[in-house]
Amino acid sequence: MGLLNWMKTKSGGRQGGPSPERLCIDIGQEGLRINGSLLPELTLAALDAFLGSHREAQQVRSSPDEPVDPLKLVAIWDAAGVRAFSDDSVHASELELRLAEDPAWESSVQYDFFALNPRNVFAGVFTVEGLPLLQAVPQKVLREVYSFAEWKTGNWDVMVMLREELGEVISSMPFSERLKKLETDDIADLVRAAPQPFREVCISRSAAPPKPVKSSKKWKLPKPQGAVLHFSHLPFKLAVVQELMYQQERLKPRFDVHDFARHHAKRDIDPNSYYFEMIPEVKAWFDGLPVPASLAEHVQRLSFDGGNDIYLELIPQWDGEDEQFNVTALSAQELAQFPQLREVSGSHWLSPEAIELLTRHGVAVLD
Repeated sequence: MGLLNWMKTKSGGRQGGPSPERLCIDIGQEGLRINGSLLPELTLAALDAFLGSHREAQQVRSSPDEPVDPLKLVAIWDAAGVRAFSDDSVHASELELRLAEDPAWESSVQYDFFALNPRNVFAGVFTVEGLPLLQAVPQKVLREVYSFAEWKTGNWDVMVMLREELGEVISSMPFSERLKKLETDDIADLVRAAPQPFREVCISRSAAPPKPVKSSKKWKLPKPQGAVLHFSHLPFKLAVVQELMYQQERLKPRFDVHDFARHHAKRDIDPNSYYFEMIPEVKAWFDGLPVPASLAEHVQRLSFDGGNDIYLELIPQWDGEDEQFNVTALSAQELAQFPQLREVSGSHWLSPEAIELLTRHGVAVLD
């Protein structure tokens, strides 16, 4: 949310409303209900009527060049353990309930935690379609939980964040082990067994997914013009494309997975639902992308890093922890196409054979 620079706070007005322990908040197909009353609109004024007056934290720039988060305001109800985000200081675009204290996580943030979060934990009852939160999480979602779990109910998105200690237990599992557990209830059972697995729940109205433009040819692979480079191993090609497309911007078009999904006609693609595997259509696009041989002379260095743009186009929610983009094989023929290549960084992404081949060709391999 870009909360590092949310600073200025103010408060005022009455602090009335129901006692926090009597609050019953439910999100369902019809919308948000507080103590049985359906809110026709999710506005700060409507929330004040139930929760009492809120205090506000206003975003400010710490320097003229600093980007500003589009969310302009966070409204906080300390007694209720609730906060909301607003774009226009009237409507709430997102509502969060602080479900539990999480000292390990709260102490790790780079800002004054209680300036931007409720001072109290939500002491009421929160349900989804009338079900207690842990029962409401779909089993498939709970099987795949990592640091958070997200699902839809009606036109609403519901997201719960795991407490730090539980999240660390799951994230410490080797990727291969976690992948196997996606087909079992092991992780779901681990979450259900925790005394208080969630630190907060966030609810927001779902944006209607854009309909694919059935006739669009925007992301049809470009036809090669002249000689092209040849690759036998996709991870090496991806590193080259990262350098030419995203670093130097010489290779066009610059691929954008969200625009690709909007224009894809054969099936609906939700890029944000891919955490562990490449989107098949995106993988096929990069696999088939012709790279002009004339661009090879501009490849002087390659960088392997979990934050590379191209990896997040292929797996938008990738955590960077597995090895599917590692160069486990590389041929002398592929490497010979890049006579100007002098440096490769990220040695732990390369197999010993790849490192040996690069070194033999005079390429410095760095950590």
